[in-house]
Amino acid sequence: MLTGKQRARLRSLAATEDTILIVGKSGVTPNVTAQAAGALRKRELVKGRVLEASLLTAREVCDTLAERCRAEGVQCIGKCFVLYKRSETAPRHVLDPERGRQEPKAPAQRVPAQKKPDWSKPERKKAAVRAVSSPAPREKQGYAPRRGRPAAGPVWRKTGQRRKPGAGKP
Repeated sequence: MLTGKQRARLRSLAATEDTILIVGKSGVTPNVTAQAAGALRKRELVKGRVLEASLLTAREVCDTLAERCRAEGVQCIGKCFVLYKRSETAPRHVLDPERGRQEPKAPAQRVPAQKKPDWSKPERKKAAVRAVSSPAPREKQGYAPRRGRPAAGPVWRKTGQRRKPGAGKP
């Protein structure tokens, strides 16, 4: 029997799985049961779908296959269903809360906060002003700061390309 948390975990894993089991209008035949058992042995988590031509609902197919394969029905939504059977030899999904739990970590050591600089001293104020008012690297290279419109002339509104001098309006 699965708990609510285990069922939720399996549902989240099944969301990314592909549908590999399809039940048609002939219902749950021995071939479908054998296919489901083989897939459960290999994958542990199997997602299936019931075709519209089938006379059975997804819930009925899920319950029947779970009983025949000794598996658990995880969810049934619309025409889709999910089955889970834990592998005895090599389980792929860890569902037991005790297994996944780690040892609690020791509380972290508190690190004292760094002191903020004292801006009341005049030499520190000068250094801060110098750092803020230093020229930008582009100004050092001789570039003028860009203000307002670009210096190369008007720009086409829609395309963003520059107009050539003497060209007609678009």
